[in-house]
Amino acid sequence: QLELLRSGLRALRPGGALVYCTCTLDARQNSAVVTAALREPPAARRFRTVPLFDSLHAGFGRHFNLRREQGGTGVLVVPSLERNWGPLYVSLIVAEPHA
Repeated sequence: QLELLRSGLRALRPGGALVYCTCTLDARQNSAVVTAALREPPAARRFRTVPLFDSLHAGFGRHFNLRREQGGTGVLVVPSLERNWGPLYVSLIVAEPHA
């Protein structure tokens, strides 16, 4: 997972966005991967995560069982049998534009 995200970040142009998404609730594949990738130089200076919970909850909260991800890097869609969704983790990473 980490190498996949690293590869995506290398391909991301300034001002671009990348969605990192998994189908697990396991933080080792979710927030830990995002955190590790963004701590590595030069990623630490070039990328940031975008808080998604409020906007996703406003638009989709009645349809999905959403939770703030423990590491603060993304949003979890917790499994729901009645709604037939989840698990899902979503993180939005943006590349800072050149100054």
